[in-house]
Amino acid sequence: MNDPHIWYRDKDIVHIGGVRRYHIKYTKQDERNDIFFRLKNIEKAPIRAIHMLNGPFILYCHVIPWNYHHNKPLEQDSREVHFNNELKPGQTFNIKLLLNDNSKIHDNVYGWKIDIISQIVITSNTSVLYDMLIGDDLAVLKKVNKGPFKSLTTLSGDSVTYMKLNEASNPQLSVEKFTDEDIWSRPPDYNQPVHLVILTHGIFSNLTADMLYLKESLESNVDDNLLIKGFDGNAGKTEGGVKKLGSKQGKYLISLIDNLLSQGIEIERVSFIGHSLGGLVQLYSIKYMLDHEKNFFTKRNIKPHNLVFMASPLLGILNEISFILSWLLDLGTLGKTGRDLTLSRSKLKGRALLDELPEDLHEFMKSCSNLIIYANIINDGIVPLRTSALLYLDYVTMDDVRALKHNKDNDNTDVGQISEENSKKDKNNSFKKYKQLVSLNFNLNNTRKRDKLSKKILRINARGSDNLTDSGSSTPIEKQSKASFNDNEDHENDDNNSVELSQEDAEDVDHMDDNTALQYSEALNLPPKASIVQSALNTIICPVPNQDYIINPEGREPVIFHDRFYQYNDIPVDEEVTGLFQKPKKQVRIAQKYHDELNWRKILVKLPPDAHNNIVVRRRFSNGYGWGVIDHLCQVFNDTNARPLERLKSKI
Repeated sequence: MNDPHIWYRDKDIVHIGGVRRYHIKYTKQDERNDIFFRLKNIEKAPIRAIHMLNGPFILYCHVIPWNYHHNKPLEQDSREVHFNNELKPGQTFNIKLLLNDNSKIHDNVYGWKIDIISQIVITSNTSVLYDMLIGDDLAVLKKVNKGPFKSLTTLSGDSVTYMKLNEASNPQLSVEKFTDEDIWSRPPDYNQPVHLVILTHGIFSNLTADMLYLKESLESNVDDNLLIKGFDGNAGKTEGGVKKLGSKQGKYLISLIDNLLSQGIEIERVSFIGHSLGGLVQLYSIKYMLDHEKNFFTKRNIKPHNLVFMASPLLGILNEISFILSWLLDLGTLGKTGRDLTLSRSKLKGRALLDELPEDLHEFMKSCSNLIIYANIINDGIVPLRTSALLYLDYVTMDDVRALKHNKDNDNTDVGQISEENSKKDKNNSFKKYKQLVSLNFNLNNTRKRDKLSKKILRINARGSDNLTDSGSSTPIEKQSKASFNDNEDHENDDNNSVELSQEDAEDVDHMDDNTALQYSEALNLPPKASIVQSALNTIICPVPNQDYIINPEGREPVIFHDRFYQYNDIPVDEEVTGLFQKPKKQVRIAQKYHDELNWRKILVKLPPDAHNNIVVRRRFSNGYGWGVIDHLCQVFNDTNARPLERLKSKI
């Protein structure tokens, strides 16, 4: 006989990337208000000591009322969004489900949404077992799986309850269960042209769980007929190298696209979004497709649309990490992928793979409607700013980046977005600083110390155009005019153009002493360098949003720090200047290839640690600081998806 206090029970196994979702609905027929949810990680507790070898064998879980949305305040000021990011073997997660306006669906029907996600990151050969219960007496629920070794060997019912799994015994309760395969199978309207979006996960990551929030946000907020897919066969295989990972994804994409077309489905355009290492993997997958068949996309009448990188090491990490870490990667840590990231040369071609990609895909990138970068300006030592933002940024007119160093742990620091009005403040002073900067860049007859300064400043600076409307949205106002650094016209009144110093100014800078030159460099807003060790620790012990942040959207600070177009004519690419670089010459060369005849939209974000995972919202609540980034990306898609006539109407 079933215990009347236990209404539902389910046991399941989740592997790497595994997601189980439950939609709980309860029809209220009396004054009962006590409903409890209990989740237990029923892996062996002793496995905690070795969990880093093949695990970690922990679970993520969140429980939210039916009406919760991160950008809407809850109807009542109740703290009823619950999540646990580290449910370890033997541990439990107990929640009381409240019947109120936040959970009310209609009439007397109330509901909650629950996600249970595997946190395994290393291998696809291990799994985590869990036991889930719902009932009206928490004490009874605790007795069912009490103790560290209860119900370890079977997923069937036991002597305590004799219940069938995944079947509600209370007629007032209904439970709908979804697997990760169910969740990733959301179809578009196949009777209309499809916008195919390919998501690619990063290092020690997986598609199904780690890119889930991004997928569902795009589906819910982008006004287009999206079909979102990705390759899940690379999970746990990070060490294979960019070429191997990209080739496997490329084969998958060829099969996916041709299969869709064979069914009569029209793919109007395709977009690619890659997080971290996924940015490089998606680039090589595109190269594989084009090597397989030249003009792969044009022959199928598919327009490459958005190419998006989120904290991706496009220039490798050769100049961003310590010598010891670089040496370890070169020796084979992370396998071939580690050697790719340190720009090690290929034995066959004698060149680094990352050096070849921008050349091989130059025409493809030119065919893309939009090239977009999201990069962490602080708190990301895994993929630091200079490699994720392709080196060149306008630090002259940027807001005070250095202040972030002193406030990086203060969630209330108000950075905001750079508006057109703010970028023109103190116009004459800003213009003068920029003239001095260009002088330092191009004056080749300075002392050794000033030459060193020139190289440093040049490789991190370029001009960008503001990309904000008065309302603060992401709609581009106007791309700046294409002015080269060698233009002899007087642009002192044009804040969107690059300049060349007058002869008088150049002579003044020529006689500048070293201390004065260093003062000019200090006037720039250079970001603090992130610590890879600190970032690694932050992925394990990371600050998580508190309840005020979760339930009160009005109290959150903006996360978009800088949003501008960078035009290729404004990037210093003169051969004479390129010859200045010594140690970082590889990265400079790669960065210049990415900018050759290509215009980029660069979006810098300010997030608390763990910024590298927050930027993609790897987990919905523990990485909730990145919600604003994903909201911004959805808006970017809406802006770029609009047809020309629609864009014109929106501007009017």
